[in-house]
Parts: sequence; C-alpha cells; structure tokens
Amino acid sequence: MQRPSNLVLALFCSLLIGISINVTLFVVETCSAASYAKLISDAGGSCTEYWLNRYQTFIAAIIAFTGAALTILMMRRQTERTSADAAVNSLNRYAAILRTTVSYYEECYNQEMFQKLLAAANGTEARLISADNLLGPDQEAVSAFLDRSITAANAKRRGEVGGRAQKHVGPIYTACIESIWYRKHHLEHGGKVADLYRLGFIDIDELVKAWEENREPKLVVPIYPGTAPVR
Repeated sequence: MQRPSNLVLALFCSLLIGISINVTLFVVETCSAASYAKLISDAGGSCTEYWLNRYQTFIAAIIAFTGAALTILMMRRQTERTSADAAVNSLNRYAAILRTTVSYYEECYNQEMFQKLLAAANGTEARLISADNLLGPDQEAVSAFLDRSITAANAKRRGEVGGRAQKHVGPIYTACIESIWYRKHHLEHGGKVADLYRLGFIDIDELVKAWEENREPKLVVPIYPGTAPVR
C-alpha cells in the first residue's frame, strides 16, 4: 500500500507550507516595524532582499533538504513498484505451473502424462513455489498439492476410485490458485510485497482433519474486494 508514503509527503508539504506562512508573516511584521527600518535602510535594497541576503544559506539548505526528501520518497515508491511488478510475474508463473501440474494429473492414465506429472511436481520450479515467501503461510498447502497429486495419480493408475489423496487434489489446487490470485490483485491495487508474507488463507488444520477423516477438505479463500472469482 502506498498510503504511508503519501501521508509522509502530505505532512512534509504541510510543514513547509506552515513554515512559509510563518516566515511571510514575520517578514511583513518586521518590514513595518520602526526598529528594523534603520537596519534595512543601511543595508540598502528592499526589506525582502534584506532578509533573503541574511538567511540565504539557511533557505538554500531548506530547498536542498526538500529536494532530497522528495527524491528519496520517489525512489522508494519506484523501488516498491518494481518489486511488486516482479512479484506479480512470479505469481503468474506459479499459477501456470500449478495449472500444468493438475492437467498432467487429470491425464495421468497416459504413461507420458504421468511421467510429465512426476517431473513437474518434483521439479525445481514447482518446489520453489512452496519455498517462496510470496505465498506466506499457504506454502504448506502448495507442498500438499504437489505431494498428493503424485499419490493420487498412482492410485488412479492402479484403478482406485475416490481414494484419500484423490479427494484432496482438486480442492487444494483450487484454493492455491485463489490464494495466488488474491495476492496478485493485492499487488496490482497498490499493496506491498511484504504484506504477502503474512497473508494466509488456506486452513492447514482442515487439510489435516479431512485427511484423517478421509473426505474432501472444505477450503474457503476470500475473493479480493472488487474482483471476480477465479474461473
């Protein structure tokens, strides 16, 4: 979210405006005061020139500080945006990997598709998803999906129907995709990458309980406000 940076910028600008108003009032007051008339007259020039000449170093320092502060704020926002764009690209890639994996699982009766499933689910790219902090606490659910897709595929190839792992593949896959899409929308709507590290939507306790009870897990991942459900 960009709000903290905007708030700092607004407070800083308000401070500068306040200082400017106070300085202006001070100059107006002193320019009309008799006690300063002789000083200004001896210095030559106008009242404004007198005060500018006297505090030019201080004024230059304020201008330099203001420029540096604004530059830092802009660089910070640019860095955050660059990081967010990179994270969105990673999330898109992760979603594509999971989709590919589940498509291989669905066709696992075919030996070639089964071998592709094993390569995909055990591959570095897939396992990287479950180790990336972009998924936050939902990393564990990704690992569960990859492991159970292999177990379920082996069961299907043996002719088993409705096995324990088979009941988990679909719901976990859907929840993982929905979690990825929520994170992607969060970044696209101005969210920070660091926010994702704390976001956890998939109930791991429900996964464990459903496994023990040999049933489909009931997983509910919220839809990002203002967006459509994942299809």
